[in-house]
Amino acid sequence: MALIGVLGWPRPEYESETDLDIFPAAPVPLLTLLAGSAIACVAVAVVLVLRTSDLRAAEPAALGLWLLLVVSAGALAWNALYSAALSTVPFGAAIPIFHWLFTPVPAVLAMALVARRSRRTRLAAALATGVVTLPLFALGGSLLLAPDFHPLAVVGAMVWTGLLGIAPFVAGIVAAMARWEDELQPPHTMPG
Repeated sequence: MALIGVLGWPRPEYESETDLDIFPAAPVPLLTLLAGSAIACVAVAVVLVLRTSDLRAAEPAALGLWLLLVVSAGALAWNALYSAALSTVPFGAAIPIFHWLFTPVPAVLAMALVARRSRRTRLAAALATGVVTLPLFALGGSLLLAPDFHPLAVVGAMVWTGLLGIAPFVAGIVAAMARWEDELQPPHTMPG
């Protein structure tokens, strides 16, 4: 996705007082890219969860997970659109204060939705959020960092994604897995 993002997509101009004004001005090709990418990521994530876990498509935990995947995709598609608009103005250095939360929060929430399920199902739910969030995070990074095509922009977007996307995602999954593993273990008793 980082490579796709640097291909010189038309971008909305960032001239407004409010962030919501960029949506009506967004070029159709960019909106199509973002919507298509979000839909593809969610579809792949749903198929992977259904194939690798004991969740069934219409049960409440699965419906909650599907909603979480759609909301995550929407948030990151909006972030990518906003990033594309920001790339049209000289804003200085990118200071991503909360960007690192886009990937671990959905993973931990997904694991919470299926907390009483098998380890495999919890891991599948968490990894499904990564199938949605990480590519869209990379796309947003490349749209922000590369207003015009430049080969090094792909490297910059991958570093951005690695540091602010993949690392927090993995840390969130490891921490949540450890928490639920401890919680689901029966208490130890001393013989005697």
